Amino acid sequence: MLPTLADGDLVLALPLGQNSGDLLAGHIVVAEHPFKNGVRLIKRIEACEAGAYRLCGDNQEESTDSRGLGSFQAAQLLARVSARA
Repeated sequence: MLPTLADGDLVLALPLGQNSGDLLAGHIVVAEHPFKNGVRLIKRIEACEAGAYRLCGDNQEESTDSRGLGSFQAAQLLARVSARA
């Protein structure tokens, strides 16, 4: 997520629970990796259509995101990043 977030940055992420409907393009979220159990990704929502979220990293050349993984479902979105340290 460079330049917004760097490796080692601490973030405050608020759990979504049942309330993922409040997410908008531009929000940064914590998501479950769709193919690697226990791996979490921090990405920016690029778009949402019919409950499928397109997540992208700010560093497009290096990012593992929807361009290679496909869309994410609401159940895969765990939290919204609200601050960083």
